[in-house]
Amino acid sequence: GEAGKRTMSGTDLRSADTRSLIRTMCTVSGTVGHRLNQGHIDRIVPIFLRFCDPEDAVTGDDEEYDSDEVMGDADDIFMGGGDGMAGMSEEAVAAMQIELRESCFAGFESFVLRCPALIQPHLDQIIHSSLAYMRFDPNYSYGDEDDDDEAVEEDDEEEEEYSEEEDEYSDDDDMSDEEDDENWKVRRSAIRTLTSVVEATKHDPSKLWIAEYAWRKNSDKKATVAGALVNRFKEREENCRVDIIECFTRLLSYTVSAASAGVLVLASCSSMDDDALAASGTVVVDLRSNVSSAIVKASEKQLSAKKGGERSKSSAIALLSTLCLAPGG
Repeated sequence: GEAGKRTMSGTDLRSADTRSLIRTMCTVSGTVGHRLNQGHIDRIVPIFLRFCDPEDAVTGDDEEYDSDEVMGDADDIFMGGGDGMAGMSEEAVAAMQIELRESCFAGFESFVLRCPALIQPHLDQIIHSSLAYMRFDPNYSYGDEDDDDEAVEEDDEEEEEYSEEEDEYSDDDDMSDEEDDENWKVRRSAIRTLTSVVEATKHDPSKLWIAEYAWRKNSDKKATVAGALVNRFKEREENCRVDIIECFTRLLSYTVSAASAGVLVLASCSSMDDDALAASGTVVVDLRSNVSSAIVKASEKQLSAKKGGERSKSSAIALLSTLCLAPGG
């Protein structure tokens, strides 16, 4: 109501109650989201986006970023506001930051699923933020980030290095106990938001194959949702990796169904036919070029891991089974 709007506005954003307010809005949207109106959504989403700014989503592969700037506006909330939090340890503040972002993405997930029509004006921003935070891993470098818009093929040498990394993830149980890094929780929430977007667009997932978004700090390179998901199969935390693979599997399954319904077209053997369809405005999804090969290679890496990763292996098999149902797969 109006009281809630007033509470979430202006200087109250710097209050220690911000996290509680965001959690409350997530609960409300999850239980009675269908009763929210456009005014509610238009007020709430920009507030959530303040704490999920793509510019603050970094990994150890990003160059020239200041770790003190990783949190942006949310850091002001925890360290300022005159509520006594300025004396808290960095670890405590970091834990609150993670919790806040988790709550924001949980809110996005709920809004997308419960208020699909109302959320449309904000959907591009939510997707952009989710793609950025799907790779949020400031304490770790993969050493091979290449954000081509459709997961580029790697040469044999890079493949060998990657396989060694996969084994290393398994040996370390995917996370370093030394660092006690919990940023994976933010990545998981962002991935779940993307899964909700896939679910909300299941009757016509065309946009997720063609619309491009910047998803890396200080880089002009862009990626589609489909391409970004395939690119992130290398995720080191298994909980996140499984969610990524399952999200893409769901997208692929819905794409095959949409093609059967005539909503879009999966590329045929005839490039002339595909060109004619594209010229007529029909969305043509081409799995043949490098998408299928990237999926197969990424799945092979999961299946060849020496230790652990049983859930990842199971998800990879399910993905390959779905790929077999798609023309060009």
